[in-house]
Amino acid sequence: MVIFDLDDTLLDHSGAVQAAILEFYRSHKVLQRISEEEFLYHWHKESERFYQLYLQGKYSFKDQRIYRVKSIFAMVGKEIDDERAWVYFSEYLKYYQNNWRCFSDVDGCLRSLQGRYRLGILSNGDGEQQRNKLNCMGLYGKFDLMVFSGDVGVAKPSPEIFQVLLKKAGLSPEQVVYVGDDLKTDILAAIEVGINGILIDRKGRYKETIEQMDEVNFKVTGSLERIPDIVDSFLRAER
Repeated sequence: MVIFDLDDTLLDHSGAVQAAILEFYRSHKVLQRISEEEFLYHWHKESERFYQLYLQGKYSFKDQRIYRVKSIFAMVGKEIDDERAWVYFSEYLKYYQNNWRCFSDVDGCLRSLQGRYRLGILSNGDGEQQRNKLNCMGLYGKFDLMVFSGDVGVAKPSPEIFQVLLKKAGLSPEQVVYVGDDLKTDILAAIEVGINGILIDRKGRYKETIEQMDEVNFKVTGSLERIPDIVDSFLRAER
C-alpha cells in the first residue's frame, strides 16, 4: 500500500499560503505599517509557533488560528478580540482555499499506481479541511484509506498515528510505503515504525542534510513521476 502526505506532497500548500498571506496583507492598511517581507516572515513564524502548540494539545485547532491572528495584529500595534480575529482568519482562509492547487505530477503518479497498489493519505491537520482539499482537487475518490491527526488525536511524528494507519489498513509496516516532503515529520517518523519511506524533495532543501547523514535508509526524489518505480523497488504489486 502506498500512503501519501497531503500538504506540499500532493497539494502546493506553501504556494497557496504565500498567495493568501499577500492577499490578506494588501487588504488591511493597518498591516502595511510593516513591509511585505516583514509581514511574510512574522506570519510564517507565528503560524508555525501556534500550530506546534496545537499539535502538542495546548490549543484547539480553531484557537490556534485565533491566537495566530491576534499575535499578528498586536505586532503592528492593533489589539483585536477573539471574535474579530476569527473574522479575519476566515477572510484569510478564503484566500488560501482559492489558491489550492495540486502539483502537476500528481495525476500521472496516481494513475500509474492505481490498480496495482491500494492508496491512502496520512496527514496532520483538521480532518474536515484536509478532506475539503482533496475534494477541491478532484482527488478524494482516489484513496482507499485516509487518516488525519485532527480525527485521531495524535499527530506526526508520533509513532502512534502510524500505528493507527497500520491497524486501519490491516497491514504490517513492511507492506507500506510512505511518501512525504518533511524529512523528520514524515520520513524518519515512518521508518521508526518500520514503514518504507520516500522523501519528495522538490527544491533540494534536504540535499546537504542527507549528504551528512551516516546512513540513508530511505529513497529521495524531486518529482512524483519517479514514485511508481521506487515503490516497485520496495513492494510487489498487490494482486
